[in-house]
Amino acid sequence: MFIAGCHKWILGPRGTGLIWANAAGWAVTSPTIPTFDGMWRGETAERMPRPGQMTPGGFHSFEHRWALEPAFRFHLAIGKGRIARRIRDLN
Repeated sequence: MFIAGCHKWILGPRGTGLIWANAAGWAVTSPTIPTFDGMWRGETAERMPRPGQMTPGGFHSFEHRWALEPAFRFHLAIGKGRIARRIRDLN
């Protein structure tokens, strides 16, 4: 699994982050909050994809999601070396 916050180091909006897992990673996780996402999809929680079972559902902050792509593009544009130097300087 890979989990990362996107606010401080990627310059994305506060409260944003990423979770990536392969099938083995999702297999060892379990939801801590029951999902309501299935109500909108017309599915039971067991029939939903595993990542969908992990969200409580509700309204999504699309402006936060849309802002992450430009943040990642910015980092790609300035390059890993420049980012590493800045992080070193800040530390």
